[in-house]
Amino acid sequence: MCSVSFFSGTSYSGNGKAYNGQQGQADLGTQYYKANEKDDLKNDIQSVQTDGNGWVIVFDELNYQGNSLLIPNNSTITDLEAYPRGDGGDWKKQIQSFLMYDAQPGFWNFNPPMPQINEAAFSKLFPDSYEDDKLAGAAIAYNIEDSVYRIYMPTFSWRDINSTCYYVHLDHENSAATDDHAEFYAVFDNNGNLTDIQNFNWSEGGAFNITSNAVDAIEDIVSLTGDLLDVVTDGVSTEVADVFNDVFSVGCKIFNFACGQIYKYTDNGGVFYFLPVIIHIINRLTCSVNAGTVD
Repeated sequence: MCSVSFFSGTSYSGNGKAYNGQQGQADLGTQYYKANEKDDLKNDIQSVQTDGNGWVIVFDELNYQGNSLLIPNNSTITDLEAYPRGDGGDWKKQIQSFLMYDAQPGFWNFNPPMPQINEAAFSKLFPDSYEDDKLAGAAIAYNIEDSVYRIYMPTFSWRDINSTCYYVHLDHENSAATDDHAEFYAVFDNNGNLTDIQNFNWSEGGAFNITSNAVDAIEDIVSLTGDLLDVVTDGVSTEVADVFNDVFSVGCKIFNFACGQIYKYTDNGGVFYFLPVIIHIINRLTCSVNAGTVD
């Protein structure tokens, strides 16, 4: 089993907390040295130890974002101030999240940049939205008639030598129908390009069944997204992004019109609008990914 220990003081002094087993902690502000005290680990760590099986990556932002530092197995870091961070800083009291592996990850020596979700940019792509954290996790939401569409901030899932994966979760709430939910995993290459959508799942509780054709349509759109993003990397990102948004907007308008004509007498829950919402999320997500940096 792998293990890492964090300490609030140098040379393993002060408060300490050990973690055992492969895991990730996305917010050390929710982690406490002692269960009956409220001293959290966020921006409080000055020294670190790993055992023979612990391979750790620490980050200076929540949700595995920002600058990162690789800490291999059998490490004894007595003072993080000695480790440079970003442009001129150090790692003393800067750790906000971490990942731990029970064996050396394949990307360790290669250490490619980790694509990261720019949450501020993602939020700005929903100009009529508002922050919504009343359920599990930070989210943004917007209202259309009597429906609420909630998009949770994508969260890190896994990483290998070629790819980084984020989990995406959406809700559709309606006062006159049972809620609908969609979730999937978005996989990006090391340049931040979307390469795959995995484990797409739509659990609907309204009046209509979502057929496999709808899922296939989304997969086709994602394939188109990948093709467009290949062009973005060739230096025409602004123009392609504009075209990309126009294409998806037109597609969603056509979809909304067709569904509105066919089901205008039966769909009182906004279920069919949930599909273009999902398409727009994929669109905006691909426009909000930055290739990360590592120290």
